[in-house]
Amino acid sequence: MKYLYFSNAGGEDAVDDILCMPVSKFRGFAISATDTTSLGLYFDRIVEALHADADNEAYELVDLVITAGKAKDVCSTIIRAINSGAQDDMVVVADDTNSVYLSDFITSVNAITIAS
Repeated sequence: MKYLYFSNAGGEDAVDDILCMPVSKFRGFAISATDTTSLGLYFDRIVEALHADADNEAYELVDLVITAGKAKDVCSTIIRAINSGAQDDMVVVADDTNSVYLSDFITSVNAITIAS
């Protein structure tokens, strides 16, 4: 199974500092703010089974900061990594802690939001 990994510069010591999601939970991209430098990656909830009254509309969100005008390029790079036959089980999309990014057009993780 392939996973997508995200880490903000929060120090890996709090909720919403890291998210590692199976690709099977990925649902798509959308501009997540009223600017051209925020790209949201949306996932089905990782802990749906823990919420008996689960809201089917809830989702996990990773809001990436990207270079203006490069959303299509970033989306394409992430989709290629998802679809690649590479043996890597984990694709590091954005790791602020270690300054590792899948695309030169990803500059940081603005926020990781875990549905509660």
